[in-house]
Amino acid sequence: MATQRRYKPEETPGGLPKLSNKRLGLCIAAVVMAVLGVLTGSLWLIGGGMAATVAACHGISETYTLPRIAGHYGLLLGALLVSAIICTLVFQNFENPVINLLWLIAMCMYIIAALRFDRAIPTEATTPRHENKSLKKHVLIIPVILIAFALRIYNLETLPPLHGDEGEMGLAALQVLENEAPPLTAVGWMHHPALFHYLQAGPVAILGRTGLALRILSVVAGVLCIPLIYNLAQRGWGVVAGLAAAWLMAVSHLHIHFSRIGLNNIESTLAMLLFLTLMIRIRPNRLTLLAVSGLVVGLAQYLYYGSRVIPLIAAVLLFVFWQKKMIDVKQLAAFGLGFLIAFAPLGSFYVTQPDAFISRSRGVFLLNEQNVKHTLQSDEASVPHDLLPLLKEQVNRNLNFFVKGGDRSPFYSASIPGFDLVTSILFWLGLGLVLTRLRRFHEIAILIWLGLGLLFGGILTSDAPNAPRLLIVIPVVFLLGGILLQQAGRLLSLYPQTLKVLALGLILALAGYFNLKIYFHDFVSDLPPRNLTSDSVAREIKTAGPADDVFLLGQPHLSVKYGTIHYLAGDSAIDLAGSADIPAPNGRGLLIIALPDQVDNLKAIEQRIPGGTIWTRVNRRNDPIYTTYHVPVQP
Repeated sequence: MATQRRYKPEETPGGLPKLSNKRLGLCIAAVVMAVLGVLTGSLWLIGGGMAATVAACHGISETYTLPRIAGHYGLLLGALLVSAIICTLVFQNFENPVINLLWLIAMCMYIIAALRFDRAIPTEATTPRHENKSLKKHVLIIPVILIAFALRIYNLETLPPLHGDEGEMGLAALQVLENEAPPLTAVGWMHHPALFHYLQAGPVAILGRTGLALRILSVVAGVLCIPLIYNLAQRGWGVVAGLAAAWLMAVSHLHIHFSRIGLNNIESTLAMLLFLTLMIRIRPNRLTLLAVSGLVVGLAQYLYYGSRVIPLIAAVLLFVFWQKKMIDVKQLAAFGLGFLIAFAPLGSFYVTQPDAFISRSRGVFLLNEQNVKHTLQSDEASVPHDLLPLLKEQVNRNLNFFVKGGDRSPFYSASIPGFDLVTSILFWLGLGLVLTRLRRFHEIAILIWLGLGLLFGGILTSDAPNAPRLLIVIPVVFLLGGILLQQAGRLLSLYPQTLKVLALGLILALAGYFNLKIYFHDFVSDLPPRNLTSDSVAREIKTAGPADDVFLLGQPHLSVKYGTIHYLAGDSAIDLAGSADIPAPNGRGLLIIALPDQVDNLKAIEQRIPGGTIWTRVNRRNDPIYTTYHVPVQP
């Protein structure tokens, strides 16, 4: 009979020394200092790494080796070390292309580590909720998604007219294709994180310099919001709440509009909904969903500036989760590490160039002296003397956005209410309902989401209400509407089911009618003049460019370098300062485009170069947009 070996107290059954927390910490410190020391050339860090190595190995017999760290911990350590290397590389040279590869590796390692950790947990250690696996009750969300897609893809090329900022985003995407763009994890035009430019470059490479190429990402993001809000509402309150919330979002003219423009706004809404959808699925002792949630919130920082509110909302929600013992410290750490790993490259860039982070926030911050005067319409206004009137004005403006106020940003319309009559009523009644049920986490989460979003995206910013900054909040409006309709159905339980279905259908149909009328009739009838002009001129230039020499009489209001024109038409036109600057014909046709205030110069050119045709384009109100003078190729 074989004798069983007795191990020393400091040995594991494998004959290896136990790796104490102190020794493990020294090992990690040694590796980190060595990596950073080699990358930065610091002998002090290298020496510190050697000293930590000596301390970690002290007392270990040379016949022993350090134990192998468990797989998930090894991957976690690897992800953190790679992130440390990324930060160091950014500090040295943020244009180093290795950063992008290491960033993807770190995130993948982290997700795999979380998955392996969860797989190692015995099944009995968790208490999964009972879920109905049947898909029948979810089938009605499919037509809602299809309708949402149709409303966002219809006539996408020209409706709404391309905004100048969309054109600038398109030019940034073209820079990516020409290898002239800033690094993936740095910032680009107007200090927007460059990642979105790289994402837009794909459709532009396939579809060319078109509005469709710029906008298709927003369409996809907007449509993906529909199943996410359905899942969020359905799991928290019921199928009726889910379908109603999804429908209200699908037909919302505000959501439709920002799902149809080639900016990085609606993607922030998607990130917020994805984070919450993951959060409501968390289970005890499991780390994967928390890890992925952290990555999502970190990646959201590479989108629109408004995404900076998401970590604040997430932090408060996670604290409430922890207070209610729905998650533990280990799960909190999983979220935090995920956020740091995703945000590490951009965060390190902001450390090296802090102005890239604070310039935009500083410009729109309410208490900025200029913004105080602008908001109160008084050159004598100041803080703290006028702080209370200022806050009162901001609160009124932002709350009014949910009643009858419009978007004061340059991207939509201040004359159109942010929400239709039906949705607005459902929102306010739903908010009242939620305020009576504050013991449930779901209701608390909605109020935290709404309150922090309004505070940081609306009340504390200038030119409120500004829809792009409030986009991460607007799903709350549809959720509250869905919650109200779900509860109304329960309160009316004595009435026939058919009657309740008809009433629900009528309410949702009215919401759809009002929203579609607002967007596809009212808004289309009064398109923003500057956007309509620049878009129309750009397409005129693009059409004529191959056959004619094209000139634009538009300064100081419009130039061929304006974002919309430069993106759509390229370098196909030349700016004219006046009639005297027109060159002699060179064997090609001639097209002169003049804005309304330049028509006299256009007529002077007609007298100098006769034989052409004058044509004026007008809008729906019969106001002139621009006038062209075309001289065909002379034989």
